Amino acid sequence: MVKKIWLFIALTLIAILPTLAQAQDNDWQILIYSGENILRVTEDGLADPIELPEQAQDFVKGQTVFNVALSPDERYFLFVDDTGSNYNARLNLVDLTTEDCCTVIPSPDGKDWEVINLLGFNPDGNEIVLNFLNAYTGENDSLLAILNIVTGEYTTFFDPRETILNTNYVFFLDWNEDGIEIIPSCFPCGASADGPTVLWNPETDEMTTDYSFNASAWGDRLGNGEIIQSVQNPDYPITQADSMFDPANVVQYFTVDNVDDKELIYFDADNLHLISPQWVIDGEAYVIQDATAQRVTVVWRDGHTQVVDFEIQQAFLTGTPDGWLMMDISGGRLFQYRWDDEEIEATDLGVYPVLRVLSAPELGTTITDPIVPILDNDV
Repeated sequence: MVKKIWLFIALTLIAILPTLAQAQDNDWQILIYSGENILRVTEDGLADPIELPEQAQDFVKGQTVFNVALSPDERYFLFVDDTGSNYNARLNLVDLTTEDCCTVIPSPDGKDWEVINLLGFNPDGNEIVLNFLNAYTGENDSLLAILNIVTGEYTTFFDPRETILNTNYVFFLDWNEDGIEIIPSCFPCGASADGPTVLWNPETDEMTTDYSFNASAWGDRLGNGEIIQSVQNPDYPITQADSMFDPANVVQYFTVDNVDDKELIYFDADNLHLISPQWVIDGEAYVIQDATAQRVTVVWRDGHTQVVDFEIQQAFLTGTPDGWLMMDISGGRLFQYRWDDEEIEATDLGVYPVLRVLSAPELGTTITDPIVPILDNDV
């Protein structure tokens, strides 16, 4: 049972990795695709949602459940459905300012593809990176492409296997003024990131390798460059529990500018199977979830902790400037946790057929205090 819970949460976390950050301000919001519309979560709970045309609602099938994206200006919604045979995927573009739905965008080479992954937008929000894959019945061929969502035309496309990526699938990290940051992976091998970051210049299609940041430095990153990740440290006790992955027993901390200088910041001999830590409350704290998925430990930067128990198993969705969001693993119920007047308050935001974070505020841009390690029951 522990293995199944861990796998579900791991896949949930992977699925939300392409979430786009928006500048944080006092009136923050988080946009979440819910199957019927796009929820707008704010400090005060749910606000007016973004309505979707009927054809863009009940399309979720098979592998396409998380293949949705919303342009930063909230005008264009993209989703991938299938034609009902051989995993043939179809890319749909919706202009939410009109009632017309939906424009089907053919692949750049005109052929059918089994999977279309929507990776991330450029800083202007008018272009998006796509990864086309044949991974089930095909020969693992693929394309990387950039689509202009305003014109509906591709500005570039190529086979990533014929570049320094040497793979058919990539993880998307960011698209900034320096270019598109991606990490090679292997979709049929379980979608595990592997190797150093590759910077792709979309103007020239030139790719360069950044050996200073490897997939081994994958973790939850704040806007100020601080990263936390759970790992297995052989110098500390290790659980013998059955697990698909090596159970993590510690949390380590480092920065994007110095990934080789890792500091151990959390160990608890009573919790040796840690689910990936996540920054919350604008980076003033992080949460550690245990393998049962029925509680989290809130670890504050100043070194004190709090435990929040759940009546039902929950998976982490995203941090917020004043707390975090989670979902019921089995029922799709959305919960908002807020730090308010020295207390953590939970609010039930309802039940939804699917929950996929589309955009969230960037956390931690104003953090100045250092992390105080919590090494309870140290060895």
